[in-house]
Amino acid sequence: MSRGYSGRSDRNAASPAQPRSYIEDLSEYTSASGPYSCPSNTDRSDPNASGKGRNYNIYPNVMMPMMLPIDKPVYAYNGDPPITNTGDILARIIARGMFSARYVPHLIYSSPALRCLQTANAIRSILKCEAKIRVEPALFENMWLYPNGLPDLPSPGQRAQFHVDEGYRPYMQISDLLKGQETPADYNQRIRNILMHIARIHEVSPVKKDQIVLIVAHASTVDLAAGHLARHRKSSAEEIEQSRERIPCGSLLILERVQGRRGWTPNLYAIPKMSYADQSTEFDSTFVLREPVKVQK
Repeated sequence: MSRGYSGRSDRNAASPAQPRSYIEDLSEYTSASGPYSCPSNTDRSDPNASGKGRNYNIYPNVMMPMMLPIDKPVYAYNGDPPITNTGDILARIIARGMFSARYVPHLIYSSPALRCLQTANAIRSILKCEAKIRVEPALFENMWLYPNGLPDLPSPGQRAQFHVDEGYRPYMQISDLLKGQETPADYNQRIRNILMHIARIHEVSPVKKDQIVLIVAHASTVDLAAGHLARHRKSSAEEIEQSRERIPCGSLLILERVQGRRGWTPNLYAIPKMSYADQSTEFDSTFVLREPVKVQK
């Protein structure tokens, strides 16, 4: 059998419930592109409130990295933020769980989003696997989250530090994501097409019969992978939005090919979930593995 993962990467940590305003020396938060304010989610969404090379009122968020991961202006991170410090730690803990369960991937695919590349690279570094990361634009999340167009995603030069396989020919180009106004039906079809494409390539591989494929993408990717590969269902726009609440950061969906069975079989117990206090990487299985809605004739 061959195995596949669809994992969700970490987004920015939430700002404190009642943040206070500070004026600080931000000189330690620097990069080649200038001072980095380490702002909160709210500040980062406002291009007028961040990216200025001076001290100003901010809501400090120590969960953000002290150094920008790639060399580009701070405002260019709007829409494509870096992984948080806890997100990086979480990715490494998940990798240790994968290693202990002997789920070391032979191939790694990632959404072109920066946080996904960082997550994939963190997992790869702990597993010490030889596979380089294949950046696949078709795995990017639903485009209606970006009404003003694609964010400034890492260029080939900027993502080189993440051990990317630049020899990989993607199923879709980033420019293809901008063709037309993507609908929920379009997004369902895009994710289904790329997952089936990946499956077809590696199921007939002459190299290894049982290949483990790691896919690092988004919450909605996890939901759609379960729907199209294991439950033969599509997700509505409302369900795609719900996936962001039902599928926490660091969730792992393991799908396996089992001889004698059609389709893919979910394995919910292969890799232990990570829990701390009231937080967990376990997704809502009743939501993710729901059956398709039956239409009465």
